[in-house]
Amino acid sequence: MQLTVDLGERSYPIYIGSGLLSKSGLIRQHVRGKQVMIVTNE
Repeated sequence: MQLTVDLGERSYPIYIGSGLLSKSGLIRQHVRGKQVMIVTNE
């Protein structure tokens, strides 16, 4: 599931589901800087 935090030009997606860490392309397409935040219970 994907939710979008709507902040105009600073909007970003939140992905919810299992197995997302194994889909590196999913995360990589949104990384524009030097930092990302990943929250997991794995």
